[in-house]
Amino acid sequence: MIKSHCSNIFLYKYKGNYGGDKYEDWLYDSLKKVIDIKKIEEPRLGGVKSFLSLIKLLIKSVINPGKIIRPFGLPIYRVGMVVIFHHHDHTDLRWYSRAVENVDLCFLKLLYRKMNIKFLCVSNYWKNWLSENGINAEFLIFNTVDSNVSKVPDQDRERISEKYSLDPGLKWVFLGGNQVKKGGDKILRAAVATNYSTDKYQFIFSGKIPTNDGHSTVIWLDEGDYFCFLRQLHIVVANSQFREGWCRIVHEALVCGVPVVGSGAGGMGEIFEIVFNKKAFTEDEILQAIANPPAVATMAVQDLQNLIRENNERQFAKLTNYLFNV
Repeated sequence: MIKSHCSNIFLYKYKGNYGGDKYEDWLYDSLKKVIDIKKIEEPRLGGVKSFLSLIKLLIKSVINPGKIIRPFGLPIYRVGMVVIFHHHDHTDLRWYSRAVENVDLCFLKLLYRKMNIKFLCVSNYWKNWLSENGINAEFLIFNTVDSNVSKVPDQDRERISEKYSLDPGLKWVFLGGNQVKKGGDKILRAAVATNYSTDKYQFIFSGKIPTNDGHSTVIWLDEGDYFCFLRQLHIVVANSQFREGWCRIVHEALVCGVPVVGSGAGGMGEIFEIVFNKKAFTEDEILQAIANPPAVATMAVQDLQNLIRENNERQFAKLTNYLFNV
């Protein structure tokens, strides 16, 4: 595709490591190949300090007139802008983040027709949710995972083990982020209560404060080790207690051939339905899967990848055409 020259298109975002942040970076990199676009971002500082980043982004949006793409929860308003809608679920969300999202949603409902605002969703679940709330989402572009990650050479398990204080002789069960809303703690408590032996399994969370309390280990992976670690796992458990936009870890694990089970909350259920022909796993099914992980059918994962690729090619062309001609 020949790159289109169209000035003053900006993607505003927070700089971070959440799935939504990675999606926005991927979208920017993809758009950059075909249109002129600039990324304006500020770091997620955490807590109330995040308002500093929000204020900086708002100021930059005023002094940089042009077409805008921005995520939901970043209250910039401009005629014809595109809003990336990952999810709207306030489970375990701080009051200030709830306030910003509620204000943004209120204004978007009031303004989206008058200002010709377009919405870009990352799953059908949230496209339907917006429709139920009176908003038509123009674009649907799923999260993507490069199928080549499954071909990353296996790294030395001993190296990963030593670097992150993991036991190479145990079966590694990854429970996701060390947050209440991710639901891994519920599975850990149930596993301990039903005598899932810690001399057979190592339950692992991701978090910025590494710990090992005897029942679980919290680690913070370097980006370069992520897929190497992922491919060493016995199983991934995504027991999210909030409605995910898509749940990138589930997608990544399946592409790597790693068994996955989870709550299926939000857009996550779309992945499970294609690969396992069911939208969710109960807590009992999750515990059973730790002992006997479900087989990952290569053809089912390929069907998922094909569906995403075919949809995204159409929708991405539609988005770039809109940005260039708006």
